[in-house]
Amino acid sequence: MTSNRRAAALLGVTMTLLAVPLTGCISAGPSFDSYQEAKGSDGVVLAAPDAPSLDNDPDHPLRIKTLSPSDPQSGVPTGENDLYFLLFDSETDEPVIDAQISMDVSKSHEDLESSHTQTPTHSGNGVYHGVATFDKPEGWIVDLTITLSDGTTLAFPLHYHAGETDHEHGDYFHTENHDHGDGHEDEH
Repeated sequence: MTSNRRAAALLGVTMTLLAVPLTGCISAGPSFDSYQEAKGSDGVVLAAPDAPSLDNDPDHPLRIKTLSPSDPQSGVPTGENDLYFLLFDSETDEPVIDAQISMDVSKSHEDLESSHTQTPTHSGNGVYHGVATFDKPEGWIVDLTITLSDGTTLAFPLHYHAGETDHEHGDYFHTENHDHGDGHEDEH
């Protein structure tokens, strides 16, 4: 074997050995190989709630599906969470791949913002990935503002419950007047 071939072979083996420890780190969250796989997975599908200050219309075909955590009301750990959402058009049954999303995360009934957030970006097949830290147990509001390519802007004020859940909540949208399960009612 010539020294060039030996060097190339050694370089190939070295690169392979260096890449092996990274394989587990590259894919931290769920992997969806297709839109149909993401749409068929566990999660909650929601239409935009009525919010007159934006373009929200309950009949708008945009749907958001929570993928991870699949149920924002239970099994959500306190601390940093990878949030995965599927955006799709319910009329055409097609993924929405070009939306712009802004995200604000705050503790319900407290003046407390999340200590760490990362705005959701498209990772493929209509799936968007973001990060939110739920620094304390109980209710958190993940306000998603989604701007579609045609300029339509829709708001999804999602309610997450971090830590142990000792009650039934059932309302995935944060509203002005309902019990968040943290010992008191919101009376705006």
